[in-house]
Order: sequence, then C-alpha cells, then structure tokens
Amino acid sequence: MTSSSRAVAVHPPIREWQIRILRLHAGSKDKDLSGELVAADLFVDQEGVVLHNRQERVGFHALSYAWGTSNLTDVIYIGHGKILITRGLRHALQALRSANEDRYVWVDTLCINQDDDAEKSAQAQRMFSIYMKADRTMVFLAIAHLRGLKDSTDSTCAETIHRTTACAWPKA
Repeated sequence: MTSSSRAVAVHPPIREWQIRILRLHAGSKDKDLSGELVAADLFVDQEGVVLHNRQERVGFHALSYAWGTSNLTDVIYIGHGKILITRGLRHALQALRSANEDRYVWVDTLCINQDDDAEKSAQAQRMFSIYMKADRTMVFLAIAHLRGLKDSTDSTCAETIHRTTACAWPKA
C-alpha cells in the first residue's frame, strides 16, 4: 500500500471546520490496538465535538505524549488499514484504553494526516481549540526511561511525576 493510498484508506476526508478523532476500541492491555478515525465537527460555541455522520455530541480526551525515539516500530489497526506508531504512543494508548468501552481520543500524529502538508498546517492552527474542547487532556511520559537518569534531581522529579500520575490516571 502506497503512502497516499494509506491516507485514503485510513484518514477520512474532513472539511475546514472538522477534525478527526480516534475511536479507540475497547480491549485488554495485551491485545493489539485498533480503532477508527472519524470526522468530527469542531464548533467554537459548543462543548466537545459532534460526530459528523451520526450528529452525536461526544466528549474526548486529547493526548500529549513524550515522543521518545522516533522509530515507528509498533502498529495500530485503523479500519482496514494500519498506521505505524512509536513505542511511546503505543504505551500511551494502551494505558488510556478501556477494557469495557470505546474511548474517543485526539492525538496529533494519528488524527492529522501526516502525509498532507496542507492539512498538517491547517490542523496545527486548531490545536488550541482542540485541547480546550477536550474533556480531559492527558499527558503521558515514559517514566521507565526517566528512572534511568543519572542526575538525582531529575530522578526525584521523575519519581514525583510517577507517584502523582499513578493516582490521577483514570482506571480502565
């Protein structure tokens, strides 16, 4: 599958007032990640987003994660296609995924067609609105990597973040 055919198969077309959000399928943490990208209307004067095809208002999580290495070694299955993702994004999505119900998530690297420079530019201008509309903005740090830091101040900071987020992370 070429890069452009992957984009058509995985990224549904959107209009200038829309974004894509990932409907992350429910599943256990050890199962493959899967979902679908759906077009959603992003209106300034309304909470959340409206799924365009169903005209249903839904809340969503905006995910920001530590990129770590840029190696695309993992996969998320989207519809009939797949997208290669970093190990850090896989860990973040696995942590966010519910065992019992699908969740709506916005994450830039999946929801914005990375093969379309014009779309990347237009969607980047909407990021503030996207984060403001989200029910919750989740920040995922690869704590395991931070624990290996040599500097004791950084290590103490990483442990504090780990303890704080362990209490605040939503249960699946």
